[in-house]
Amino acid sequence: MIFGAFRESIDTASLRDGSMPPEVIAQHADLPGTSIVSTACLSGSQAFASAFLENGSHCVIGPDGYPDGADAGLFIHLLFHRLLRCGEPLSQALETIRSYDERLALFIGRTAPRKPPGG
Repeated sequence: MIFGAFRESIDTASLRDGSMPPEVIAQHADLPGTSIVSTACLSGSQAFASAFLENGSHCVIGPDGYPDGADAGLFIHLLFHRLLRCGEPLSQALETIRSYDERLALFIGRTAPRKPPGG
């Protein structure tokens, strides 16, 4: 698990309408081989995920919409429970949690496309 810090070059001047746009993330993301979990609204969108995936992250999980704050907290709690207590792999934990109800199904996972052998 990596809890990193933002680069000093990223500050509130990079925000647009209170959010960090994917193109700014793409300029600074450098987390090869990591899985990104975000509870920020729309952070499960293809644009947000691509900002990390195109810079080496292997998976991005986030809501493809606007989760209620309580649902976001519950999602994180359940994710760590499924990973740490139940020993499930990330993809299985995500699918289990998404099956609980439509509010938790808002959280989706996106992965980098697999490269063909020799490609």
